[in-house]
Amino acid sequence: MDNWLKPAIGNKKLDKLQPVDIDRFYTGMRKEVSAASVRKAHTVLRAALSQAVRWRMIASNPAVNASPPRVIKPDIKPPDPGDVVRLIAAAEAEDPELVGGV
Repeated sequence: MDNWLKPAIGNKKLDKLQPVDIDRFYTGMRKEVSAASVRKAHTVLRAALSQAVRWRMIASNPAVNASPPRVIKPDIKPPDPGDVVRLIAAAEAEDPELVGGV
C-alpha cells in the first residue's frame, strides 16, 4: 500500500478514480515488479473498492474494468521417469529410512 498504491493513486478522490488511473498504476508497477505481483495488487485494490461500494462511498468499482496484466504460467516439465528412479535410489543409498516407504 505505502510503496505502490498511495504514491500512484492515493491522492485521487474515490469518486474520481477511473479504470484508466488504475491501468496507469499497473503499468508503472509492471516496470519494476512481475505481472504476478501486479495481479496481487489488483486483487487487494479490487477488494478494497468493492468494500467502498458496499459502504456506499462510491457507486461502482473502477477496478472491475481495469486491465491487470496476464500472468503467463511456465510449462511444467516433469522429470524423466528414469531420473526419478535414480534419484530415489541415490536417496535410499544415502539414507535408507528416508525412502523406506517408497
